[in-house]
Amino acid sequence: KRSGNLVHSARNAKELQNIIKHLLFQRILGFSSTTFGKWLPNLYRYYTEHLQALQAHDPRLQQNFANSVWALAAVNFVTKLHADHNNLPFGWCSVTSLGEFDPTKGGHLVLWTLRLVIEFPARSTIMLLSAIIEHCNTPIGWEEIRCSFTQYSGGWLFHWVE
Repeated sequence: KRSGNLVHSARNAKELQNIIKHLLFQRILGFSSTTFGKWLPNLYRYYTEHLQALQAHDPRLQQNFANSVWALAAVNFVTKLHADHNNLPFGWCSVTSLGEFDPTKGGHLVLWTLRLVIEFPARSTIMLLSAIIEHCNTPIGWEEIRCSFTQYSGGWLFHWVE
């Protein structure tokens, strides 16, 4: 089997590139990755070494984000209770809240496994062990908008390298 980048339609690829190049996303990517490196330098190095090894094995692979240690990203509009079992079990992911909503009334981050409910306003970022901590968000008002931008690396990537 070969690893490979996801393929998007031409229209979606163009829109994704516009979003990725946007200064806001560049700052989110850089902030999250730098914070991860400062708090967990050994794990950050583990991520970096495995991503570099993967790219060295297959130079056709393109890193999604030049200033991020994570291999994957997702935009979530509705987050129901779940754990990300395909992520590296001891790995961390970065979740940034986006949108326009009243964070005192909704959009809270619920860390079910830890029995914590956290106000999670727009433009906030949190790191969590999403593979082992079940999590979700509380509903927001009908007139409000909320999504989250999540950066992560699948456990299968590390397994493939090793």
